[in-house]
Amino acid sequence: MPDINTYSVILIVSGIVTAILTILLYAKFKGVGKYAAYLMFLSALWAFCSGIGLVQKSLASLLIVVKIVYFAIALFPAFWILFIFKFLKRSQYFTGLKLTLLFLVPVITLLLVWTNEWHHLYYTEVQIQIFKHFSLLKFVKGPWYYVHTIYFYSCLVA
Repeated sequence: MPDINTYSVILIVSGIVTAILTILLYAKFKGVGKYAAYLMFLSALWAFCSGIGLVQKSLASLLIVVKIVYFAIALFPAFWILFIFKFLKRSQYFTGLKLTLLFLVPVITLLLVWTNEWHHLYYTEVQIQIFKHFSLLKFVKGPWYYVHTIYFYSCLVA
């Protein structure tokens, strides 16, 4: 049985509370509120999965959690840009090719994380590091990790 710890409880509870607020926000608002709900959903998934990841005791189970959480990590910057442009009433800018290009790095990132065992382009090495009350993924960054990190932070500061 995994060790439940304060960190995992806080992350799991905050993920659940954020998910509930997301449902309420999505049902109540239109326009920019919907985009805020998308960001909240991704944040809720990120927090919840991070909390679950902290209590994993095997590398295989931790990697499954990482593959799920990367749905949120990879897509967050693109939805952040869409939220900002919707807020600024410039959402018409992202159609067709521009929208495809905005989601290109996130989709490639997801595919590479989900298939990393075959090519090691995202993580070149992975290990589980178990502490007294929680576990972390210890990894060596692959080339695509840097591409995604640059994309992630570029979108957040844009």
